[in-house]
Amino acid sequence: MTANNDPIASALGVSPMTQINTVTNLLAKAHNDSAKQDFEAARANIYEVIQNGQEAMFKLGQIADSSQHPRAFEVLSKLMETMLQANKDLLFGPSYNNLTISQARNKWVTGNPNDYTESTGNIVKDMGGDKRIADLSPSEKDKLFKLFAKWEGKQSYDLIK
Repeated sequence: MTANNDPIASALGVSPMTQINTVTNLLAKAHNDSAKQDFEAARANIYEVIQNGQEAMFKLGQIADSSQHPRAFEVLSKLMETMLQANKDLLFGPSYNNLTISQARNKWVTGNPNDYTESTGNIVKDMGGDKRIADLSPSEKDKLFKLFAKWEGKQSYDLIK
């Protein structure tokens, strides 16, 4: 649809959304049932959700702010919750499950589980030890996620605390 025949885009004064056809790509990949490729596809999808979600949060924030409608803020809140979950899924996914907290932190920050970062020792201490990610309870994972974000910057931490 173009801006001329999209009444919603015209009414809101925004450009219409474009649609990317990925069905063909998904069908081509579906014929290969490799678990590694499934994991890589799922991880790529999580990255895409995170990336697209950031833009959607910005746009929804503008709509909520201009309309001041409670439902718009409710939808924005739900999107933010979904984005946090996508980030947690990425952070605590299969490539991190067998790592300890310190290894996961180092991998997250430097890309190498064996590269020590200054914040790692503090996080391990706050978590009560260097446990395996797979052994953490959901509440411990939430705490760890918040600790990781806290060391990344106050703005990131304030969004999730």
